[in-house]
Amino acid sequence: MPEPRKVTGGASFLVGYRLGGKYVLVVGGGKEASGRVFFALDADARVTVVCPASGLNKDVDTRVHNGEVVHIDRNFVDSDLDHADMVLSCIDEHEESRRIATLCRKRRIPVNCADIPELCDFYFMAQHRNGSLQIGVSTNGCGPRLGARLRDHVVSSLPPRTAEAVDKIGSVRRKIREADPDPESSGRRMRWLSRLCDIWSFEEIAALEEDGVLELLDAYERGDKEPPPPPGRRGENANGKNGVGHAHEDRSATGLSLIQYAHSVPLVGTTVDTVASATGSAWNLTTSAVSGSIETASAIGGHALDITSTYARALKETGSAYIRYAVTCTEDIVENGLRLLPEAVSRVARGTLCLLPLPIHVSPRPEGGITLVGAGPGDPGLLTLRALDAIRTADLVVSDQLIPDQILALVPRKRLHLVQKKAAGKSDASQNDANETCLAALSRGLNVVRLKGGDPFLFGRGGEEVTFFRENGYEPKIVPGISSCIAAPESAFIPVTHRGVADQLLVLSGRGEGGAFPEVPQHYEKRTTVVLMAVGRLQELVDRMIEKGYPNHCPAAVVEKGCWRDGSERVVDGTLQTIVGRVKEAAVGAPALLVVGDAVSVLRSAPVEESQGFITDGTISHSSGEVINGAMAEHN
Repeated sequence: MPEPRKVTGGASFLVGYRLGGKYVLVVGGGKEASGRVFFALDADARVTVVCPASGLNKDVDTRVHNGEVVHIDRNFVDSDLDHADMVLSCIDEHEESRRIATLCRKRRIPVNCADIPELCDFYFMAQHRNGSLQIGVSTNGCGPRLGARLRDHVVSSLPPRTAEAVDKIGSVRRKIREADPDPESSGRRMRWLSRLCDIWSFEEIAALEEDGVLELLDAYERGDKEPPPPPGRRGENANGKNGVGHAHEDRSATGLSLIQYAHSVPLVGTTVDTVASATGSAWNLTTSAVSGSIETASAIGGHALDITSTYARALKETGSAYIRYAVTCTEDIVENGLRLLPEAVSRVARGTLCLLPLPIHVSPRPEGGITLVGAGPGDPGLLTLRALDAIRTADLVVSDQLIPDQILALVPRKRLHLVQKKAAGKSDASQNDANETCLAALSRGLNVVRLKGGDPFLFGRGGEEVTFFRENGYEPKIVPGISSCIAAPESAFIPVTHRGVADQLLVLSGRGEGGAFPEVPQHYEKRTTVVLMAVGRLQELVDRMIEKGYPNHCPAAVVEKGCWRDGSERVVDGTLQTIVGRVKEAAVGAPALLVVGDAVSVLRSAPVEESQGFITDGTISHSSGEVINGAMAEHN
């Protein structure tokens, strides 16, 4: 009995890891990240890049703007790992990479840190891909550049049409499995397919057409112990005619295969140039011709006729295509490397060349659809079921700047995504960019979601977008959202209406069209006034309210990041006289809204045991119980 192979150790465990649908986090956006992003996307992963916008490589930036990846415009934070299945650190700061690797191992997330082999759970190979064929060369981190040279050497040594052969054998394998799915037949299937790979050459497998695949399937289903030989190597019958396949083979000294078909098809010399393309994949023509090239055609006494771009345009009009046959294409068809269409037409007329119909497989482009979706005030739990379904099934999501990461994490990253940000003072330009981004995706037949904070029609410019898309031939769908004008005060125990206290609700925007101030009406004591986008011009808003008869002692509160799940919600209490100073002292930032009216103090001034720990004399953090200014009790 032979001894088992000796284990030497120190090797990598080489596997083909399926990343489809998994969440890959790339930290960094430079040249190294560009390659990592490509390989992850090519494996159908959902990719998020965490990196300040200024550090994005041109390729990565293009993929962000094309919606291929999600971009988080900041440096890495620990919570970025919450949904990650794999982490690729591509930053120059080794200590930060080391920290990231440590965090990943605590969470059992595989991690690769560029240029730091000792921190890597896995290495990237020097890779080559052509269709279903993938080749990887690993030096186990010893010499990546040498690995790339070895890969190039291996690829250059492959037989002709290897990748085509891999795709074709995959097609045969799938059809046989579909015809005979019984698990007990797996042994026969594997032996039969293995024998097919042994008997047929790469070129012969690559030349398989649908009829040939069906013929192999018939042989398998008949119970044949072995696959039939390829058509070019099947024996002649007693009459000297070709047997099954109507073909015989002659191999010249150059190794160029020649197949003579019985059905009015002349001798085939080469396969290059047998694909004509006029409009992408819609005008493809392939034949079962065997190996060769324009350069080797002359070795058998002929020259190859190519299909030029001019002729490709003619294909669109005629629905026909010429396929050249080397032994019948003489030198006068090829002059200085140019293939002459008039001579080809002449030879078709004389019967020297064969004219075949062009199979056209053009699937109708599906119409794109646009849905305006309200994302609510910030907590993913406050999304409606319709909103969640729209987000998860979208091909492209165009999102407002202030949508929290917890909601963006719900977007299926296997599909296309784009986070459209609005720069300060440039909301009109950003709005136009968002519209054009959506329109470009719609023209490609994509299902687009325009994700908007709160509700699309409440200071969300949703009406403008409906008009825009209608003018461009698309009827939007609307998914309402919970508005922060109600939800944020409610989260802070401020009822916007309360019997005997407030019977009206007025909602204003702190920044109107072109940055205009809102028109504040005269004070009415039973009205609650909510001003969205208020923190940037709070002093001016308060001044205008006082001018309209609002008393200085009128209760007021500013709610920052109301209903956000990450614990960042804060509430600043005061009156119109004190609220500006307290907001400055607490360094409140956007998004934040102002609530003014007697309803502010209805529940927040109640005893501690009745109000879950809120005391109105001071500034508090609703989420964490942090005291910023004044006194408060602990949360229950």
